Amino acid sequence: MQLPTRCIYGLSVIVALLVTSVATSAERVILSPTDAACKTIRANVSGTGGAVITVDATAGGTVVLAASPSRCASVIQNEQGGGDVRCAFGATAPTTTVGFLIAAGQNFPMGLEGQVQVRCIRTGATNGTISVAEAP
Repeated sequence: MQLPTRCIYGLSVIVALLVTSVATSAERVILSPTDAACKTIRANVSGTGGAVITVDATAGGTVVLAASPSRCASVIQNEQGGGDVRCAFGATAPTTTVGFLIAAGQNFPMGLEGQVQVRCIRTGATNGTISVAEAP
């Protein structure tokens, strides 16, 4: 599966920001978990065999991104042709009115805030089709 250019661009910008270092007492402090891990990109880990993730009306939502305390960045892409979805972080269960909206054809880039679990639910009659890219 090939991710849209804007999705890859958004992820590269996030990764670039995360690996920015801050000089403190002549030591270099890296803001990302590990430099090598942040240069590795995985797609659709929550999808069966790496396939896109179907988001339906399952109560409590479908896990599109499992929690990972070492994740550097991620992007959730709601594929064109799928329905709009709402997603929520951590223990918050998304509903058709609770959570952040990702319209069909749009993406949601995340930095370190994407280390928690993300679950999504469709908002209308059409299932969402989600692709996720992450730098674990």
